[in-house]
Amino acid sequence: MRSQAVWQLAEGAQVRREGFGLLFYSCRGPRLYFLSSKNLIEESFFEGKDTVRELVESIHAKYGLSISHVGEKVDQILESLQRKGLIYEQPIR
Repeated sequence: MRSQAVWQLAEGAQVRREGFGLLFYSCRGPRLYFLSSKNLIEESFFEGKDTVRELVESIHAKYGLSISHVGEKVDQILESLQRKGLIYEQPIR
């Protein structure tokens, strides 16, 4: 887990909350991507203000899931979104 990183939307990408989770839209296509995350990840996470560690800890505190399990799932989600060109990582110094 890259816990001390923040993530931001790539240029031309947008995200909004839906009942199933998050809907990502890319102007480079155009393409829609559905993230079935329910309410685990807020769209505001992709504003680059909170670190991955803060996201994982908030999910752990809210739902009682293990830190390692949440960390693995969050990493998988972020890597998938990055591969699709929807988000990019910004390390914090």
